[in-house]
Amino acid sequence: MARRTYICYRRRAAGGCEAPTVPQEVVEADLLAVLRTMAMPPGFARAMDKAVAVRIRTVGKATTLSAAALAEREKNSPRSTWLAARPKADCERE
Repeated sequence: MARRTYICYRRRAAGGCEAPTVPQEVVEADLLAVLRTMAMPPGFARAMDKAVAVRIRTVGKATTLSAAALAEREKNSPRSTWLAARPKADCERE
C-alpha cells in the first residue's frame, strides 16, 4: 500500500495555505497517541458487559416492596439512625 501525505484543505482547494505536508505515518502515530489516552483499561469493557448482562437478567425479577418492608428498611438505614441519635437542639433548628 502506498503511503500518503496530508495537506491542508485550503492548499488543495484554494491554494492559500503555506503549511507543509504531513506524512501519513506522523498523522497515524499522533492519532493513536490521542486514542490511547481515551481507551478503557484492559478488562473494563469485559467487566461492563458482564454487569450489564446481569442487570438485564434481573430486571424482570424485580418485586414491589410492601409498605411495611419499606418502613423497616428505612428504619434500619444509616440516615435514620443518625437522625434519631442527633441532639434535640439540632432538631429544633430546622
